[in-house]
Amino acid sequence: MKALLPKDVSRAVAALVLTCLAPRVAQANSIADALAQEHKYDATTNSLYLSRKQISSWVGLEQVVALYPNTRDLYLCDNQLESPLDGVLVVLANLTNLRGLQLSKNRIRLLPNDLGEIASLEMLIVENNEIEQFPCSIARLPKIKYISLRANKITNMPTFRELGAIPREGARICLLDNPLREEPGPIIKKFYYIEYSPPRTLFGVVSGAISSLLGGTAIGGQ
Repeated sequence: MKALLPKDVSRAVAALVLTCLAPRVAQANSIADALAQEHKYDATTNSLYLSRKQISSWVGLEQVVALYPNTRDLYLCDNQLESPLDGVLVVLANLTNLRGLQLSKNRIRLLPNDLGEIASLEMLIVENNEIEQFPCSIARLPKIKYISLRANKITNMPTFRELGAIPREGARICLLDNPLREEPGPIIKKFYYIEYSPPRTLFGVVSGAISSLLGGTAIGGQ
């Protein structure tokens, strides 16, 4: 066996020290795990931060209600959460002060019907996921002001009848960077101010090219 030279020993020790001192990112399989580890709750703003924890399971969401009943903003961004089943998000309806729910950069394909039960919700951010169907349940949110579903896979907007409820008038919806096949209908746009990328029609392609030449981005809206 070849003996290590003093220089080699020094390098090995230095590498070991750096490895021990390097900050480790907390990993959690579930929301319960994340709450059991070090996490941040800002008592001034009543904001709970559970982002970048590699959370893949909704188990323990009820613990958020038990531990932080006054939460106004809940951050669950940049995790590995998949579509919650009906009966999961309804737990958040018990957070009567909840105003903002942030779920961007996860693996969510569908937002369940019980989303509409979170009556206090004013802002919903679910960007950069895999949502294919516009969540009609948002029409039942009486206080909603802003919804961002940017950079998902939504191809069609629902009709007014498909919404199943009369939505709160004046809310803003961001649908930029979704592959819409057609523009939102006039009745939907009567209730919501909608930002969306032009449908990929010949007109949309030409409009986008002209806008690019002018240094802007083509956006549809009310």
